[in-house]
Amino acid sequence: MFRGYLSPEPSATGLYCRADDRGEPVVQLSPPLICEQRHFDEMEQILRAALTTAWAML
Repeated sequence: MFRGYLSPEPSATGLYCRADDRGEPVVQLSPPLICEQRHFDEMEQILRAALTTAWAML
């Protein structure tokens, strides 16, 4: 469930990540080395919204 939802959802809002739930659920991010705090803040907002929605679906 985790991987099936989180793989496409953040991508639709501009955050490319990889969700994997074969063991412990993880989300892998690969930000560029030139990220600033505002970029990390944006990633956090997108991922928080996606995780909140996924949690509500459980």
